[in-house]
Amino acid sequence: MNNLGENASCAESNVVGRAKMGDVLEVIDRQRALFCEHGFLKYLEGEGTIEQVRAMVPRMAFYVLCFQDILRLARKWCTEPELKAILRTLELEDKGHDAWYLADLERLGIPCSVNQLFSADHEVARDTAFALVSEVLGAPSDHARLAVAQCLEALASEFFERMIGMLARLGHADGLEFFGRKHQLIESSHKALADDAQEKIAAIEVPGPALAGTLAAVQRTFQAMTLLGDDLEASLRSYRTAPKT
Repeated sequence: MNNLGENASCAESNVVGRAKMGDVLEVIDRQRALFCEHGFLKYLEGEGTIEQVRAMVPRMAFYVLCFQDILRLARKWCTEPELKAILRTLELEDKGHDAWYLADLERLGIPCSVNQLFSADHEVARDTAFALVSEVLGAPSDHARLAVAQCLEALASEFFERMIGMLARLGHADGLEFFGRKHQLIESSHKALADDAQEKIAAIEVPGPALAGTLAAVQRTFQAMTLLGDDLEASLRSYRTAPKT
């Protein structure tokens, strides 16, 4: 497991006493850079096999299917109009991507049933999704809700770049939607993630009492996603080392 939790305190130490979302975004960016060293993302940069992809991809199903509810609940429970509008944009721009994921599973010949989603193999994905739902429902402030969404969007961009590249190298990228280049382009062109939108977010004031809670939410979000990354990496490696039958 990566030591993102241990590094978070160091990454956040320079934020104390400041109260802008831009400071929170800087912490997210530093945590994003740390996550890029995770073994899961590093593995996706290699060759791999389509059999490994088929073994790994369904293990994220519960998280993928819950992702839009995480954004929906963040927006629904948000009371600050300015922040609510940003969360609404993020929610709308990701709407329907779960259907793309399920369609890609079918194209790749990967079964996915309700029984599977609630099996032991999918336990980590469920724990991750539930942890993130808890973050947005129990957030100490709307700034923390927005921070969770920003963390997830940052991680998604890193994942898609590597996952799509791996599938392209394996000759299986054509015709895919969720794992296709079109999705990556859509993600990168989100209005809420554009430079001007990020500048507006960065300028948003964070009330003093809300800052610590917002930074803590960032740390817990990366910790939850690190556990999912650990599980996905393990599924790739265990398939490679599994004895042939």
